[in-house]
Amino acid sequence: MQKIILIAGLAALAACKPKDEKFCQCMQVSKQLNEATQDGISNGADKAMVDKIKALREEKSRTCADYEMMGGPELLEKKAACNLEE
Repeated sequence: MQKIILIAGLAALAACKPKDEKFCQCMQVSKQLNEATQDGISNGADKAMVDKIKALREEKSRTCADYEMMGGPELLEKKAACNLEE
């Protein structure tokens, strides 16, 4: 019985990946950029909207640079740890 509890506990610890705050920030900025771009397409983009989109693109480039070459499965794990609302 103790072995089962120990194995279950170890499995639970292995499944708990630490949250990568910088990656979560990258995902948040990406979401904001997507929403702003979609808003600009749907409603027309004035100068303020264009400036906002440019600023978000620059912020995304800086924030997400460390993750550009990362593989899909690892990115999905990091995204799941962020608990982002879709």
